[in-house]
Amino acid sequence: MIKIVRKYLPKQSKISPALTAGIWFTVCNILQRGIQFLTTPIYTRILTSEQYGYYSVFLTWCNITLIIAALSLPNTPYYNGMIKYKKDGYIYTSSLQLLGNVSTLIFAAIFTMLYPIIGSIIGLPYKFSVLMFVVAFFNPAFLFWSYQQRLEYKYKALIIATVINSLLMPLIGITLVIVFGFGYEGLIYGYVFSIVIVGGLFYIKNLYRGHCRGKKEYCQYALKISAPLIPHYLSQIILGQSDRVMINYYCGAGDAGIYSLAYQVSLVMTILTTGINNALTPWFYRAFKKREYDKIRKTINTLTIVVATVSGIAMLVAPEIVCILGTKEYLKAVWVIPPVVFATCFSFAYGLWGTVLFCFEKSKQIAFASIFGALLNVLLNAMLIPKIGFIVAAYTTVTGYIGISICIYYFSKRTCASHNICFGEIYDLHTFKLIIYGLVCITVISLALYNFNSLVRYLIIMVVLIALFFKREPLINTLRTIMLKE
Repeated sequence: MIKIVRKYLPKQSKISPALTAGIWFTVCNILQRGIQFLTTPIYTRILTSEQYGYYSVFLTWCNITLIIAALSLPNTPYYNGMIKYKKDGYIYTSSLQLLGNVSTLIFAAIFTMLYPIIGSIIGLPYKFSVLMFVVAFFNPAFLFWSYQQRLEYKYKALIIATVINSLLMPLIGITLVIVFGFGYEGLIYGYVFSIVIVGGLFYIKNLYRGHCRGKKEYCQYALKISAPLIPHYLSQIILGQSDRVMINYYCGAGDAGIYSLAYQVSLVMTILTTGINNALTPWFYRAFKKREYDKIRKTINTLTIVVATVSGIAMLVAPEIVCILGTKEYLKAVWVIPPVVFATCFSFAYGLWGTVLFCFEKSKQIAFASIFGALLNVLLNAMLIPKIGFIVAAYTTVTGYIGISICIYYFSKRTCASHNICFGEIYDLHTFKLIIYGLVCITVISLALYNFNSLVRYLIIMVVLIALFFKREPLINTLRTIMLKE
């Protein structure tokens, strides 16, 4: 096996240092999400679907609070600033951390005054709502430090810290649930305690290295970048996670828990697509600059087929996945998995198309597309969930991602035309249509076969895997291409 891997992959000396670090950062992401995925069967067996739903809704609101209250500072504003103010990085980090703390405290005060009005919309007790702001106060400190490690290609410390943090959350939470009988509250406390412990250490470290100083210039620079991007980042959270909040509001926490379990399958798909994008993006920029459009098109076709194949297999084995991740209480999650996985494919596709927009610094168009998709998703959820039930939320999510894909496709094609570049030379729309048609067929077949003999599903999977094996050379050549040095 080792000899086979060495035969097809490029030698270590031919891999760029940045890509080496990128590979390890991808491994770090896989470990983090993998631990989260592997703890799901434990959570669903020590909690009822209603309790698991409350826990999932709490996590969703934490992500929303981090963007709004903490001004989304740990994202693009921090990354850009660390490049611009590289020589004064510690002070810049301290400035943004203090800025985020002030903003979080202000939003927490406003939230407290408005809670009697908006409490029913949040769907959580006040004590847990307060904990969302505790997370928003300490979590950015760890995220700031993580970005520092990525910029300096220091992946060893990041992997260790990430694994410790990822293990600490379930260990504390499960102990509180099983030993002390806290119920779903134990998982919430475990999540918050781990954030405070790990985030608190880096909080002190960041302030110490920055001498507890904050520069007005740095804060103004960060706010200038973050303010326009908050709707964009918020729309991404809304599109990916608002479903469970709205299901909790209209249908109850039990259905929200079932829906959340189905979304764990998309978590695995996200690991795959994120890993591919992390490796592909630097190579895409180099190839695009050299006008190697034919090579880009062939590479994207191969990778899209791989993602579609894995997605199809995930749809076909949905009943088995639900049995592993949950109990009989979660069986309805089977009907959510195919459209959720289908949506992940569109997310991957518009991410590929959007790379052209990033090349020409057209980030506003990407933000517009994300906001459009999020609003479409929320509107459809509000109209259909009360009438049809929580399963329809998966299909509204697909619709939202399709809406984004159409917008990104239009903007990318227009941008290419304005620079005398043929969009069709870079992206093969005909092949993409065939892949989508194939996925639609697999989706329909999967839904039709769930109530029948599993043998047919297994035979289809076997045929797909055999076909992939005999067509493995293009995939191997693609991996070798994007892993080589410049």
